[in-house]
Amino acid sequence: MSNAILVRPEAEADISEAFRWYEDRSQGLGFEFRRAVDVCVLSLRRNPLAFPAVYGQIRRALLRRFPYGIFYMKRLIRFSIPAIFLISAQVHAPTISTSSQEQRGQAGSAHEGPCWQEARTQLAMNGCAAQDLREADAELNRTYEQALSKYKDQPDKLARIREAERAWIVFRDAEAEALFPESLRSQFGSVFGMCRAIQLARLTSERTEQLKALVRYKEGDVCSQP
Repeated sequence: MSNAILVRPEAEADISEAFRWYEDRSQGLGFEFRRAVDVCVLSLRRNPLAFPAVYGQIRRALLRRFPYGIFYMKRLIRFSIPAIFLISAQVHAPTISTSSQEQRGQAGSAHEGPCWQEARTQLAMNGCAAQDLREADAELNRTYEQALSKYKDQPDKLARIREAERAWIVFRDAEAEALFPESLRSQFGSVFGMCRAIQLARLTSERTEQLKALVRYKEGDVCSQP
């Protein structure tokens, strides 16, 4: 008996959002994404145990070409009919997975580079996330040095900037631990390092923008200084 496919509203919303994002980016790309989803669903319908479990009975099947994973679980429904519940379709790049256009703008375009476009395995996507984090850290360090240089003649201001940076590092690490705690690494499976790196890169990029505003500040710009 073949498996019935039941799609949760959350999964359909994920897929529809990604379709619109890809179609806006390039006409026809959204339909290619849909076809990739269909191929993936057909594969897991034929053999739902072929893909790895990532948390309890929840499994994940990766799409080809697109950095998405279909999360699903197999259950028996009425009259013992086997069914596959599609729980969600989550992207491995926060630029797409965010729920609003504003968040997309904050995330930037780091995950549209060739590394993510060419990644076909989880190991490759882990490498892309690590690379993005290294680049985000490097940009943050450059911007921080620019801020220190700008206010080098203002000792009090300089001390506050350094104090704020130390406080932000504590916040960044705590935020990453809250979202992806080390204690749950085994439950997340192979995506843990990637997910944590993505969040750290996002937080780092946001901090860089705050420091850039500090560097751009000009005397007399009322209330424009963060």
